[in-house]
Amino acid sequence: MGFPARSRGVSAQGPVKAGPGPVNAPAVVAGTTVRRGDVIAADDDGVLCVPLQDCSHTLGHHRRRARGER
Repeated sequence: MGFPARSRGVSAQGPVKAGPGPVNAPAVVAGTTVRRGDVIAADDDGVLCVPLQDCSHTLGHHRRRARGER
Protein backbone atom coordinates (compact mmCIF):
# COMPACT_ATOMS: atom_id res chain seq x y z
CA MET A 1 0.00 0.00 0.00
CA GLY A 2 3.00 2.29 0.15
CA PHE A 3 2.76 3.60 3.73
CA PRO A 4 5.84 3.31 5.92
CA ALA A 5 6.16 0.45 8.41
CA ARG A 6 8.66 0.38 11.25
CA SER A 7 9.80 -2.12 13.84
CA ARG A 8 11.91 -1.97 16.98
CA GLY A 9 13.87 -5.10 16.18
CA VAL A 10 14.62 -7.86 13.74
CA SER A 11 13.99 -11.56 14.26
CA ALA A 12 15.86 -14.23 12.33
CA GLN A 13 12.98 -16.62 12.99
CA GLY A 14 10.31 -16.34 10.31
CA PRO A 15 6.56 -16.43 10.98
CA VAL A 16 5.09 -19.84 11.67
CA LYS A 17 1.35 -20.47 11.35
CA ALA A 18 1.53 -23.63 13.45
CA GLY A 19 3.43 -21.92 16.25
CA PRO A 20 2.15 -20.88 19.64
CA GLY A 21 0.04 -17.80 20.12
CA PRO A 22 -3.60 -16.90 20.56
CA VAL A 23 -6.00 -16.26 17.69
CA ASN A 24 -8.59 -13.44 17.89
CA ALA A 25 -6.98 -12.16 21.09
CA PRO A 26 -6.22 -8.46 21.70
CA ALA A 27 -2.80 -7.27 20.55
CA VAL A 28 -0.94 -4.14 21.59
CA VAL A 29 0.56 -2.24 18.65
CA ALA A 30 2.54 0.95 19.39
CA GLY A 31 0.77 1.27 22.74
CA THR A 32 -2.74 0.85 21.27
CA THR A 33 -4.82 -2.23 22.03
CA VAL A 34 -6.30 -3.68 18.84
CA ARG A 35 -9.20 -6.09 19.26
CA ARG A 36 -11.10 -8.35 16.90
CA GLY A 37 -13.60 -6.27 14.91
CA ASP A 38 -11.76 -2.94 15.27
CA VAL A 39 -11.51 -0.88 12.09
CA ILE A 40 -8.01 -0.03 10.88
CA ALA A 41 -7.67 2.92 8.50
CA ALA A 42 -4.41 4.13 6.95
CA ASP A 43 -3.36 6.94 4.64
CA ASP A 44 -0.28 9.05 3.95
CA ASP A 45 -0.63 10.72 7.38
CA GLY A 46 -0.67 7.56 9.48
CA VAL A 47 -2.68 4.61 10.77
CA LEU A 48 -5.80 4.77 12.95
CA CYS A 49 -7.51 2.06 14.99
CA VAL A 50 -11.20 2.70 15.71
CA PRO A 51 -12.69 0.40 18.37
CA LEU A 52 -15.75 -1.46 17.09
CA GLN A 53 -18.06 0.13 19.66
CA ASP A 54 -17.04 3.65 18.44
CA CYS A 55 -17.40 3.03 14.69
CA SER A 56 -20.88 4.52 14.14
CA HIS A 57 -20.05 7.67 16.15
CA THR A 58 -16.70 8.07 14.36
CA LEU A 59 -18.26 7.58 10.92
CA GLY A 60 -20.88 10.26 11.64
CA HIS A 61 -18.16 12.69 12.74
CA HIS A 62 -16.11 11.90 9.62
CA ARG A 63 -19.08 12.52 7.30
CA ARG A 64 -19.82 15.92 8.92
CA ARG A 65 -16.18 16.94 8.65
CA ALA A 66 -15.93 15.80 5.01
CA ARG A 67 -19.03 17.88 4.13
CA GLY A 68 -17.45 20.91 5.81
CA GLU A 69 -14.20 20.47 3.90
CA ARG A 70 -15.97 20.36 0.54
